[in-house]
Amino acid sequence: MRISVPVQDAQPFTKVSPKHRRQLVSTLLVHIRGALARGPHSVAELLVGLSPQEAGALAHVVQIMIDAGETVTMGHGVYTAVPWTPTNRRVETDPVQDLVLSAIALIRPPTAERIALWLALPRRTVSTALNTAEAYGIIIYNSKNTHYRFASAEIAKLYRGGAAGRVFADVSPKPLD
Repeated sequence: MRISVPVQDAQPFTKVSPKHRRQLVSTLLVHIRGALARGPHSVAELLVGLSPQEAGALAHVVQIMIDAGETVTMGHGVYTAVPWTPTNRRVETDPVQDLVLSAIALIRPPTAERIALWLALPRRTVSTALNTAEAYGIIIYNSKNTHYRFASAEIAKLYRGGAAGRVFADVSPKPLD
C-alpha cells in the first residue's frame, strides 16, 4: 500500500476555522465508521484516500472515538469498532442516574417517592435524575398515577436484564493486573 504525499502544505487541524473543523470531523467519522464496520483497520489503511487536510485531522477524530468508547485499539496501530456504543462523545457516567433508572425496573409502582425511599436518596436528587432521564426520552411520566415507565420495551429489557448476555469490550488504556 502506497500513499502519495502532496507537495503543498495542508493547514494544521488546530488552525482551521471551527466550521471547517466540524466538517472535517463529520467527514472522518463517516469514513472511519465505514471502514471499521467492515473490520479492524490499521491507521495506515484509514489514511488511504484522505486529503492532506483530512489526514491531519485523523488522529483527533480517532481520539474522539476512543474517548467515546466507540473505537478501541487492538495494538500495533490497529483499531476496531466497539459494537455496543454508537456515540461520538466521551462516555460519562452518573451512578445516581444509573441507580434511579434501575430502580424504575425493580420497584412497583415506580414513583419518585418510592424510589427515593428505596435508594435512601434525597427526593430532590431523585427528581433531578428522573427529569434528566425524561428529557432524554429514556422514561415517560404518567401524571394520572404519578408512575414512571421506560419509553420502550427495549430499554426496559436492558435495565431488567442487567449485563447478562451483552457483549462488552475491554477499553481500558492500561492492562489489567
